[in-house]
Amino acid sequence: MKPKGTAALICGIISIPVAWFSPLIAVILAVVAIVLSLRAVKQTGKNGKTTGGLICGIVGIVCAIVSFIIAMVLSISLIGGSLSGTTQSSYSGSTSSESTSDLTADEQACYDLGIAKLEQLKNQDGEIVTYLATELDQGFEESMGVTHEDLGTNSEDLARWMLTDFNYTYDGVYVDEEEGTATMYADLEMRDSFLFMNNFYDLANDFVNSGEAESMTADEAAQRLGEYYKQAMDETTDMTSYYTAIDFVKNADGTWSVDEDAWNDELGFMFGIY
Repeated sequence: MKPKGTAALICGIISIPVAWFSPLIAVILAVVAIVLSLRAVKQTGKNGKTTGGLICGIVGIVCAIVSFIIAMVLSISLIGGSLSGTTQSSYSGSTSSESTSDLTADEQACYDLGIAKLEQLKNQDGEIVTYLATELDQGFEESMGVTHEDLGTNSEDLARWMLTDFNYTYDGVYVDEEEGTATMYADLEMRDSFLFMNNFYDLANDFVNSGEAESMTADEAAQRLGEYYKQAMDETTDMTSYYTAIDFVKNADGTWSVDEDAWNDELGFMFGIY
């Protein structure tokens, strides 16, 4: 009898990356993976697929819990930051309704740096594409135990997809003269990465429910998932909005620099790469 468990393995694998986008769906997938795995063990005994499905299902639940906790912490941090910002008394600022020609020297310096970062995204600059692709690869392999290459996909293609039709609208820059820090805000229009993941989930779920996976090897199933991954990218053209903040620090010589650590964190929130 042909060993069962491919469906359990696929559900378990999918639950892990989905956890970072939709913890609730991930928990459902993980539970399904565990149930299918245990059922397959009763029918045909243990094998690599049933064990892998069980492990991935458990990991999926853990990732979903961690994702939920991260979201709660971020929400509290953002609220705390907003409250603390209202107590600062020495700062200058310019909103989008004001001409950029009215900016102070410090505001102009931060504005120029912030716009340069957004232009990198809009123009799909090679440096930012490489950075996003590297982060996508690392997160994908750490969470799933497989690489984009294993699925026959390319992280650089996904990074460029994320930046397709990217646009922004400047919404003000604020300088805290006492602290030597500043922040520029902007409204973004960008591809909906979360909808892409949901569309990929729907395609993969239909594949699992069809029973076709049971007649495939693990490699064949992975390649099929890769095809659905590409299909979801091609079919997901919806845009979404995001409100971004770019932080700056004042150097000892009076010049300004982008807070690169904060910017990297912001890119993670922006594109769902944790």
